[in-house]
Amino acid sequence: MLGRSIALVAIFASGLAACTSSQIVAAGQNFSCNLDPGQCQAARVRAQQERQYQLALQQEVTQAQAAQAQQDAQAKEQARQNQSQLDHDKRQAEWVAHPHWATTKALGPVNAAIVCANYSEVDSFFHIWVQYEENTFMDSIRPGQNALMRGDTVKPNPADYGCTMLPIGTRVLVNVSNIVPIVTVKIHGKTLSGVTMAGFLKFESTP
Repeated sequence: MLGRSIALVAIFASGLAACTSSQIVAAGQNFSCNLDPGQCQAARVRAQQERQYQLALQQEVTQAQAAQAQQDAQAKEQARQNQSQLDHDKRQAEWVAHPHWATTKALGPVNAAIVCANYSEVDSFFHIWVQYEENTFMDSIRPGQNALMRGDTVKPNPADYGCTMLPIGTRVLVNVSNIVPIVTVKIHGKTLSGVTMAGFLKFESTP
């Protein structure tokens, strides 16, 4: 680009060589020259081309500066987001390193927290209980009719599935360092520990 500017300046200078500085007066886009009109016209054209080139060059510089400023802003924002993610990951790692208190809550139609020996049993009994709640609801709107199709609705017993149901609002200590939450709670003087769903828990603190 610099070479192009030098070349244009050289052309411009050669066009004005026939006219001294005292013979040519620049006024905006107009020139007055005391020599041959053809030479003066050529000088005017070259001078106008040079001005256009300088304007184009200035515009390119302005655009380049704006693009650089945008890149700098994007890089700064990306750095901020990266640092924010690192801080979040650090807080998360520190949080899961220790057990935390939580209270049990309902999850969908299941109005008590299910605690079993492993997650598979929790998931299985969760669906059994959801089906029970759906059957109970259908019985309420169509008394006796659903029993003709599937028999009487029997409330499932958690103990038959190796599970326990903790009432809503039960305070439990949760080990969150595992792939699934493990809760510990004292019930009737006995300590119960088992797996539950995260959706049954409302933590008293968060990372």
